[in-house]
Amino acid sequence: MSKPASPPASATSSAPSHRGLLSAGGIFLVFVLFVAINIVASRTLDNAQIDLTADKLYTLSPGSKAVLGKIGEPITLRFYFSDALGREIPTYAVYANRVRELLRQYRSAANGKIKLAMIDPAPFSDDEDRAVAFGLQGVPVSQGGDLVYFGLAGSNSADKDESSASSSPTASASSNTTSPSSSTTSPSPRSRRSAC
Repeated sequence: MSKPASPPASATSSAPSHRGLLSAGGIFLVFVLFVAINIVASRTLDNAQIDLTADKLYTLSPGSKAVLGKIGEPITLRFYFSDALGREIPTYAVYANRVRELLRQYRSAANGKIKLAMIDPAPFSDDEDRAVAFGLQGVPVSQGGDLVYFGLAGSNSADKDESSASSSPTASASSNTTSPSSSTTSPSPRSRRSAC
């Protein structure tokens, strides 16, 4: 009996290299697809979030959404929070993050009518002077005597200003604060100014 003819040596050596090219090409294609999906997701799902908490702590109520959707004029909200306060008392840092997220939700639900500024007022700065002008009171948190701030100030297009000083994070941790506070800026009639 004769042995079957073996394939030429060139045919057997090219098959593994061809598979290697396909494998490398497949890995490269998967990598490019992964990057493309991440780019599209970051641009289109920037404000998307899912609230998995039992009490829906991070979801705006329908009433809040309705009020925010009816804002007729632009409002600027300035959230003053001193990072030094968060470093000294971490509970305040957690609470400040919760307030920031809530304000971002307000901005999203207001159809572009809310401009949001997050401000860390440094001691003896213009930001600190503005916080004081809005009526926010600084509190010393260390022996150095530097004041820290935690509050919200707002103004409408007619420069009517409102402010709200901070409350204790423990006092509001149990309540779901999902509606705009009456002490912060709310849609209001334009104030008239008279020139003297």
